[in-house]
Amino acid sequence: MNALWWTLAWRNLWRNKRRTVITAGSAFFAVFFAVVMQSVTYGVFGKMIEDMARLSTGHVQVQDSLYLAEPTPDHSLELDAARLAEAQRVEGAMAVMPRLEAIVLASSGERSMPVQVIGIEPTAEDSVNRFTERIRAGGAYFGPPVADLPEAVVGAALGDQLGLAPGDTLFTIGQGYHGVPAYGRFRVAGLLELGNPELSKRLVYVQLADAQHAFRMEGRVTGVVCMADPAADLEDVQAELAALFPDHAARLWSDLMPDLEQTLEGKLAGNYIILFILYLIIGFGLFSTVLMMMSERAKEFGILISVGTGRRTLAAMVYLEVALLGLLGVGLGSLAVWPFLEYFDANPVQLRGDLRELHEQYGLEPILPVMIEPFIFLNQAAVVLGMALTVGLYPLRVLKRLDILKASRS
Repeated sequence: MNALWWTLAWRNLWRNKRRTVITAGSAFFAVFFAVVMQSVTYGVFGKMIEDMARLSTGHVQVQDSLYLAEPTPDHSLELDAARLAEAQRVEGAMAVMPRLEAIVLASSGERSMPVQVIGIEPTAEDSVNRFTERIRAGGAYFGPPVADLPEAVVGAALGDQLGLAPGDTLFTIGQGYHGVPAYGRFRVAGLLELGNPELSKRLVYVQLADAQHAFRMEGRVTGVVCMADPAADLEDVQAELAALFPDHAARLWSDLMPDLEQTLEGKLAGNYIILFILYLIIGFGLFSTVLMMMSERAKEFGILISVGTGRRTLAAMVYLEVALLGLLGVGLGSLAVWPFLEYFDANPVQLRGDLRELHEQYGLEPILPVMIEPFIFLNQAAVVLGMALTVGLYPLRVLKRLDILKASRS
């Protein structure tokens, strides 16, 4: 297939300029719309996963193998400084932080309610979650101890329900290691605006050493949380952490938040249905173009065959025309959508109205993020081009059965 074939195919395309523009335009908008839709979907889901991972599970978390089924202090793991340092050197790990979590009854005055106490290393957690920026005015993020009383940073909604203010005392009672009673008395350093109302109503952060002392768990934690680098392969990070903690379980965020994963998978399935309908419409459009092309040129094909042109040669020519038509639409669509997404990645759409309020309520930035990844472009372009190439096979069947006499007289 030499350059002459390509030249002839290109010229044949423009014999009916209107049809070519409409068909190529359909492929253009299919690729453009599909890429934008997938980029926004993956961008929103990626940001949601990132926000939940930072605040809750991490991308990968090392736990006792029984902790997921029964989250109690008894199913904790020993952690020393040397092993933590090894974990922090794992390739692809951006931050590795120990945590100790326990359910207790918290009280202040005559008010009490069940809460989750999380023992953290304040500096490490702040570098990931920017807690210092979320402290309500008048409070602090773990200041110097006062009268040897350990400090706590309380979710703002929980603080409001218990009537707490910075400087007040919070009492906790729960179950420590091996079932021993665990009592805690903490000075409230500040109220934390977590954004997510459910988390804000039930979270209390204390320093890891204070939590270990309160729950009789010196040298033990309930989890080692890893935030991975965006470019890292999570399964590789999981495998390295599993090798460092062979007696425990290294779990991905999807194992720790199965409900979130199922929700995202359901929404992705809905998107694929919309894309399928779009591709179906485009496929019918391409097929109609080929049908009209074959009908209009039946006489031409009949004459060419009668003077000795091979049917396969004609079929290859028509196939090349359809392929060029698909390439034209796909190429222009891909070239146009890339700078479009680059612009909105640098200048995200600011959400307004109820959507903005909903995002702010849950502590999420009120923007519409996009994800720009080659696989999104390649997948959508491949689907549209694949449809064009599949439709292009139809002329083979038509030309194989073409009656030369009837075609020449038509």
